[in-house]
Amino acid sequence: MDDPKLRGLYGRLKGLSHSLSSTSYNCSGAIGIDYDYIVEQICINIGEDSSSFLLPKEAYYQGKKFCVIDILRSKVEQMIGYMNTKYFVNEAIIEIGALYNAINDSDLKRRCADLLTAKGFFDRAVNQATQILEDRIRARAGLQGENLVGKELVNKAINTEPAKSILLISDDQQEHEGIGHICRGIVGAFRNPTHHHLLDHYTREDALRLCGFIDQLLSLIDKAKVQKVGQQA
Repeated sequence: MDDPKLRGLYGRLKGLSHSLSSTSYNCSGAIGIDYDYIVEQICINIGEDSSSFLLPKEAYYQGKKFCVIDILRSKVEQMIGYMNTKYFVNEAIIEIGALYNAINDSDLKRRCADLLTAKGFFDRAVNQATQILEDRIRARAGLQGENLVGKELVNKAINTEPAKSILLISDDQQEHEGIGHICRGIVGAFRNPTHHHLLDHYTREDALRLCGFIDQLLSLIDKAKVQKVGQQA
């Protein structure tokens, strides 16, 4: 989804809505044609069929010279409402859309997408994202057969001492140690509470920010060197 282009098209749609709010008579067909063009471009951008949002034939008359204002106004409001609800295309799109589209990890995006677009209960997205982090650490370190979770898993897979660490995040000891501490902190501060309790204080923005941060950690874990415990890579 091309956010800058989508925001521009949404701005045109909002401008059209404002102009129609002060119009009480039927308008030029050119305005309806412009609306149809905006809708087609939006649907190309979001990858959806535009047919249900376009003006019906009966909205035009005299060879599209004029357009019925009530039909046009209704379609414009439907399109704005749809974009606001499903794609967050409103004043928050700059932050929310950018955060969501910045997530690169396919597992994280696939497993959390429907949770992040829900109307509430965003602790579920936080919980899922932290589980993905644990699962990735476990898989990369080859610890699937061991009953390790949370801090114990991180301690073994990303030990603060590089020589004892299965995953070597960085040749720089301080950087390696720091990432290990961050992973331990995340499973303790976010994974454990959402695993054992229902937490309603998380907002969509909170969940998106955390998912974005975990996305960065997943990238580092994917790039980590796998070494035998007790040996330098």
